[in-house]
Amino acid sequence: MSSTGHAPATIWVADGDPCVLHLAGALDAGDLARAAADLGVGELAVARALVARGVGLVDLSGATFIDSSVLRMVLAIGLLLRPGRLPVRGARGEPLQLLTILGMDEVVDLRAS
Repeated sequence: MSSTGHAPATIWVADGDPCVLHLAGALDAGDLARAAADLGVGELAVARALVARGVGLVDLSGATFIDSSVLRMVLAIGLLLRPGRLPVRGARGEPLQLLTILGMDEVVDLRAS
């Protein structure tokens, strides 16, 4: 557990067809910055780099919190994959409420949850 009482945040990609972006723990801008550094891109280019790597599904089953920067990344991946809708599985609790309240079900497919 982190000092905030949340599970440590992790972002990783599992190879497959499509590749799966796994988001776990309480995720914020710092986690996105680390992911950008790992990918060798700027923070605003993370979504494009992930789509280029083959990401076509997001797994939020381990996510307990996502801030606006992580939400922006998920939205950007969804927009890059248009005209299809990005499948998002495992969203529950606060992340699911946030995605639903903001109307992101127009861009992402929350039925995969």
